[in-house]
Amino acid sequence: DSLVLSAGLSGVTEPVDTTLAVNYFGSSELMEGLHGAMVGRKNPCIVCLVSTSCRFVANDDPLIEKLLEGDEEECMALIREKGHGSAYPYSKHALARLVRIKASEWASKGIRVTACVPGMTMTPMVESLMEDDSVREIMEAMQAPLGRKGTAEEMAGVIGFLCSDAASFISGTMIWVDGAQDARDNPGIY
Repeated sequence: DSLVLSAGLSGVTEPVDTTLAVNYFGSSELMEGLHGAMVGRKNPCIVCLVSTSCRFVANDDPLIEKLLEGDEEECMALIREKGHGSAYPYSKHALARLVRIKASEWASKGIRVTACVPGMTMTPMVESLMEDDSVREIMEAMQAPLGRKGTAEEMAGVIGFLCSDAASFISGTMIWVDGAQDARDNPGIY
């Protein structure tokens, strides 16, 4: 059985605390709350949709540590200080870290935890953001080396693979589905 955590408010049109609550705390609470029901199932897997934006937050950022500690009230105050647009990359970075932590913690229970890390993908959320001229300029500057945006079908294919028996030894891994954007920007990190 599989659990796919795909919550993703952009943080551009929503308040930062709502974005953080849905993207990180909602996903982490679902993961924590449902993992027990997965124990003993055939090839149990949790797949989190992260985002290439997670790389814009430092691993040692104090807010990431607070998110992982689960102090929602303090995190909401800290994210409001960071301001508009900050909640999306912070929530996705913390979720990526949580994938690694839970993959190790739950491996002995047979539960795999992985992540799909989409680059710019044409979804209703991205399409609505592209209507804003200032946001569109930033998003167009983030063009993938493959010269196009990804599709929801491409992401679904990777997620389907991660949930399948063919991926039964994959856990704790981030699969970057970004048209080589991360490879271009971080060639020395793999």
